[in-house]
Amino acid sequence: QFKYGLLWVVGVASLMAIFMQVISARLGVVTGKDLAQCCRDWYPAWTRWPNWLMSESAIAACDLAEVLGSAVALNLLFHIPLLWAVVITGLIAWAYTTYGYLLAVQQLFAGLQPAVIALIAASARSAATRW
Repeated sequence: QFKYGLLWVVGVASLMAIFMQVISARLGVVTGKDLAQCCRDWYPAWTRWPNWLMSESAIAACDLAEVLGSAVALNLLFHIPLLWAVVITGLIAWAYTTYGYLLAVQQLFAGLQPAVIALIAASARSAATRW
């Protein structure tokens, strides 16, 4: 129904996320504190719980968007029903958090290195044959 009509929402949300990450990184470099610590130091004590609740709800909304985005991608790419795509995405997220961040990152980069090298070699060969 909407097709690409709501794509601007994704673009604006991405730009806002980039902006917030840059500002948070600058804050961390300048003060040596993260955003939560600065909010605790700057705002009155009664705002801690509302800030925490709003942060948790924002995190949950982002997680929901990621799960649904992954499920829709699986649905479009492999024609998997949306319910099963959500289940597969949830299982992948569970396995990722269960088996640890460092192990997953090490395996990911170890698996990606040959693929990236092969793509660079193919691009170089393609460019060399065109000249």
